[in-house]
Amino acid sequence: MMPLSVSLPRRHALSPLHGGLSLTILLAFGCGDGSEPSHGSGGAGNIGSGGDVNTTGSGGALLTTGGTSGGGGTQAAGGSSDSISGGGPNSSGGGGSTDVLADVTVRAGTLSRDHTIVSFQYAGANGQVLALRDAEGEELPVQVDANGVATFILPTLAANAEATFSLTQLTGEPSAGVTATEVGGVVRLGIGESTVADFRVTSTPPSGVDAIDVRAGYLHPVYTPAGTVVTDDYPEDHRWHHGIWTAWTQAEFNGHVVDFWNTYKNEGRVDLEGVEETWQGPVHAGLDAKLIHVDLVGGSTTALNERWVVRAYKTHAGSSPYFVFDLESTQTAATAAPVELLQWDYGGFAFRGHGEWADVSKANFLASDGKDRAAGDGQTGRWCFLGGSVGGSQVGYAALGHPSNFRAPQTMRIHPTDPYMAFSPVKDGPFTIEPNAPYVTRFRVVTIDGAPDTALLDRLWNDYATPPEVTVTPR
Repeated sequence: MMPLSVSLPRRHALSPLHGGLSLTILLAFGCGDGSEPSHGSGGAGNIGSGGDVNTTGSGGALLTTGGTSGGGGTQAAGGSSDSISGGGPNSSGGGGSTDVLADVTVRAGTLSRDHTIVSFQYAGANGQVLALRDAEGEELPVQVDANGVATFILPTLAANAEATFSLTQLTGEPSAGVTATEVGGVVRLGIGESTVADFRVTSTPPSGVDAIDVRAGYLHPVYTPAGTVVTDDYPEDHRWHHGIWTAWTQAEFNGHVVDFWNTYKNEGRVDLEGVEETWQGPVHAGLDAKLIHVDLVGGSTTALNERWVVRAYKTHAGSSPYFVFDLESTQTAATAAPVELLQWDYGGFAFRGHGEWADVSKANFLASDGKDRAAGDGQTGRWCFLGGSVGGSQVGYAALGHPSNFRAPQTMRIHPTDPYMAFSPVKDGPFTIEPNAPYVTRFRVVTIDGAPDTALLDRLWNDYATPPEVTVTPR
């Protein structure tokens, strides 16, 4: 069994203006499984045995082991077995497969599934690429990360149907359908020749930007499948806005208030400390990075440590109608002192749209339940789409919030004239990030060419929030 090809940048301290060297080797590595407890309700569960149903992390499937599913399953199996037609969305590499390891049954539940990201726990194959083979011999690649979380793309499965596969070992070298490459001051996530998004390891601001507003550790540019950029960076009206980023506006720490969002105040900032690892494979590629929230009022003291895990997926064979990547943030108090986040109108996970959307006539905001720009501000949303015209073509991207997020569905700040929005749980009141109690937030980001498709975004959110159930029966 061949390992995944992983590029591991050397761990190093980074200023926003200076990058580091990287070392490329072959290793079996992956990303975290999202098992850190979340702040508030809905943290990811642990993997059990003997038929218990447990979540396997961000976007994962429900899993049972040792036979049929136990009473904790959220979906009852029904209907006849639904075979996978037309092959999988990814090639499984050369050489074919041999040695059946387990039978894997996937149950759709009450939802119809279409190119759905499915994960389940499979210990003992960490860092390997396996395959799921259906009754017709078609194979789907299964990428297992370092924590034993196996992920594949389920092409189609009707509501209340199930499909059974043989889990097999893969011979030959797996393809790297999704890549993570450190180049030119970014970690570039790509599918084939297309770029999905860049994670900024260094930052080159436009002229006239104050040094205090320069930062790294965010996503920009973010692209549609046609190659159109849908984010902005260092916009003239808000130099401290950066593609997809995180920051809190009013945080009480060590007896004083710090603003990490509005960096021009010189009270606080968020910096990239380093990229811990990257990985790639036939199903997903990504990175694991560490950020720090620095209190400048109290003498350059780190108040919060933050870990980002970004994972991009190859969901379709050939050209894709949309790009998908997951973003998981884990924030932890860096000292014995808690960080109290005060009630404020904005702060949290933020999304800046393309510069052309500063013209409100070119912008298009749509949130779940049909909320438009005006109706959505200050309301909760399962997802929110930012889009509009770029060069005369309609494009955009949507952020889908996981139901395990604190105060989910979170309240949105949608700006009335600037092309940005934020999921801001602080709008509903203060809360505290305590030492030894990580605050976990998960989003799935979808980029599209064209106008927003409510049915598509609802379907993708449902897949994210309520994935199929998976039963693994060892042979």
